[in-house]
Amino acid sequence: MPAFNLPKHSSRGLLLAFLLVPILFREVFITLLGSIGQALSLSPFIFAFAYALILFSGNRKVDFQYVLLLSWVFWIFTLVCLYGQLTVYGDILLSPILGSLQYLMPIILGYSVNKLASNRYGSGGAQLIIKYLSLFAIVTAVGSLIQFYVSIDLFGLISNRIYTNIDNAHVTKRAISFIASPQALGAFLGFSFPLISYYLARDNFKRMLVYLVVFSAGLHTGSKAFIVLTAVYFFALSPLRWKVVVLCGLGLLVSIYSFTSIDLGVDAFNRLLYLPKNVLYLTSYGTFSIWHEFLTYDLSLLSVLAGNGIGSLATSSQSIFGYKILNGSSESFLIQLYFETGVVGTLLFLLFYLGSCVKVLRSFDKRLGLMLFALLFNMSFTPAFFGFTFASICYVALFIPIQNEVQCHQTI
Repeated sequence: MPAFNLPKHSSRGLLLAFLLVPILFREVFITLLGSIGQALSLSPFIFAFAYALILFSGNRKVDFQYVLLLSWVFWIFTLVCLYGQLTVYGDILLSPILGSLQYLMPIILGYSVNKLASNRYGSGGAQLIIKYLSLFAIVTAVGSLIQFYVSIDLFGLISNRIYTNIDNAHVTKRAISFIASPQALGAFLGFSFPLISYYLARDNFKRMLVYLVVFSAGLHTGSKAFIVLTAVYFFALSPLRWKVVVLCGLGLLVSIYSFTSIDLGVDAFNRLLYLPKNVLYLTSYGTFSIWHEFLTYDLSLLSVLAGNGIGSLATSSQSIFGYKILNGSSESFLIQLYFETGVVGTLLFLLFYLGSCVKVLRSFDKRLGLMLFALLFNMSFTPAFFGFTFASICYVALFIPIQNEVQCHQTI
């Protein structure tokens, strides 16, 4: 099938660039400009909220995904009003507001950016979004390798209190590049493969070269999410015989490294190579006990249905108001979602997300749809989806085939 034709005049996409760049390079803005940079990096969300309100008020189309999205937003606002009835932690006003923004800002941004692109550029809007996300993946991948081997803070462009402190013996050296955590970076790089395949469809050499750089950068994150997403992408496009051969070969190689305890000298690589050995000892996996504690924290009917206060488990709220719930982090986006919004909020989110994934599979491309399904799996064992940058990217990609009339191509 034919590849995407990007708009001839790049200036047509400047408005989208102004919306996406402050979010994609949020860490750079904050590092270089401090509080001013943080305000600038959040400014696109203000525009997105205003634009979404205009869209919602003028929308006359009854669509199931649209109804689910509004239901999710309505439930979040309901939990803000009920905060004082659900928990004694935090501030009755500020904590639920911060918590609701954590959930709503990225999803509203994804909706608004795609609507704006569709209304302003037609089918070219989707192509521009894919172009910007692909370019960011390439820049981030190159930045990962530079940050890992050359400059731990990317020559002063980023600052991270954990992963740039390589003198701490308890911290594994892992790539973070322009995204705040190795988990989020690994998930994004794995998620970027189908987007890059669209952007570089006409040039096989460049596409394979970029794949190599992205794959190498992903390994340096030491992220299990990267491995899962990369595996999903590979299995979605390759013939069955190659899937079996490569899977068996990699499984044998990794198992040899894992069970012979060979040390490659790079902590991020060792984290990945020891996965087969760690699978055999899942019952001793410390995170399981953390998940169990949060799932059984309060089994009263109100808490099960409506959660324990939206935003009560947010790092910002715990830090500002000086309290700590259990371990302080559930180590899982979905478990924190359940803890704060209850069964009702979790089901509404899953219905919206899964329905959107199915729509991507049917109307756009199976590989991107499968990657979105794989992201849902990753939400179970990592809190990376709470990161503004990573969550915004995922929602922008999720809404591409839903809000835009696009024709996709298939390429390796």
